[in-house]
Amino acid sequence: MNRKASYINPAYAHDEGVTPEFRRPSNCIRTKSKHLTFKEKIMQQKMDAWKPVYEPISMIGFLFVISVIFVVLGILMQREINRILDIEKRYTCEITENPNDDPNSDIITMKPCIFNITSYITGDVVIMYRITNFFQNYRTYEATTFHGALLNSKNCEHADYVTGDPDPLVKFIEDKIDDLPRVNKRCGAGSDFMYQDSFTITMEDGTENGTIVPLTQEGILQDEDRKYYKNPEILQKVRDSNLWQEVFRNCNIVFSECWKTPIYELDMANFSNNGLQNADYLVWRRKAAFSTFIKPYRKLNKTKIFNHGLPPGIYTITGEIKTHFCAESKIKKQVMITVTSWLGIRNLWFAKLYLVVGGIGLCLTAWLIFSHYKYGKTLDEKCNDSLPPLYFFKETNK
Repeated sequence: MNRKASYINPAYAHDEGVTPEFRRPSNCIRTKSKHLTFKEKIMQQKMDAWKPVYEPISMIGFLFVISVIFVVLGILMQREINRILDIEKRYTCEITENPNDDPNSDIITMKPCIFNITSYITGDVVIMYRITNFFQNYRTYEATTFHGALLNSKNCEHADYVTGDPDPLVKFIEDKIDDLPRVNKRCGAGSDFMYQDSFTITMEDGTENGTIVPLTQEGILQDEDRKYYKNPEILQKVRDSNLWQEVFRNCNIVFSECWKTPIYELDMANFSNNGLQNADYLVWRRKAAFSTFIKPYRKLNKTKIFNHGLPPGIYTITGEIKTHFCAESKIKKQVMITVTSWLGIRNLWFAKLYLVVGGIGLCLTAWLIFSHYKYGKTLDEKCNDSLPPLYFFKETNK
């Protein structure tokens, strides 16, 4: 028996029984004899084995492109966020009481805040208020749905037109504290609280009163904000303020007697924006995740000289303070001017995350390039490694 033939894979043997001649097939696919026994077909597999061959150059190129995209997006996000944060930092005012107010007056005004806009603020300008150290997201604050608390629904003549669940927080306070007056129980609890400070922006134009910057409520609400809060059906087409007052007081939908402006008088000029459908009330009812949050107050109405934004000039923010917090709570209020952007967020953490991921991708790309050119093999070298040693022995003997 030929000693060399005993080490030969029968898949490469010819029908004549002679020593097989190994030929180097193209693309690393070995040719097989068509006449193999059943056992040989089982042992060698009739179908050629296949596995994907990753080319380092294409993989490195793909990783490099993705990393560059992440880095570019991170730089663009960082520039946009820094632009917004810079505007908010320069045009933010503390809401404090005006020391020049008449002590005998019931109206408490805000201390005027004057700032100078040196460059044009283009885009959608938004007036927002920020509240610090106010927890709006505790468990029972948003427990109510639809119309909030209906503690007096049995005595309400229009109970059929109003639906809702009792406010758990108000119910807990009324059950546990018997001696506390009803007004104190309801004020500031759950849905029976609303931030009502109002603001006005004036631009100096050489006249005594200046130019009032036009503001609008359009655009400060999301599409679904009005979906979950609806006024009683009896008030849908009613323009009588006395009936609005009667329904809200008798049904106790929201106890707003402690508010500066009751809920049924939030917008007497436009009854479709009154009551539970009021834009300011709906914005306030939108739950904030953290104790420091910002909410939209108004948007700039682009008309006349404000068609493209706020032009350079000296501006003054004034307002009336209608919402008061106790001094022990250390709650701070601010009003600011900002702009919307294509990004939507104003947190630098997202931009830094994109930059970190892109940087890691570029480092991996450099490491793969170094490894490929120092230790990598070409496709022909990989094919040679997969061929049996006898092939090279016969090649050298030719």
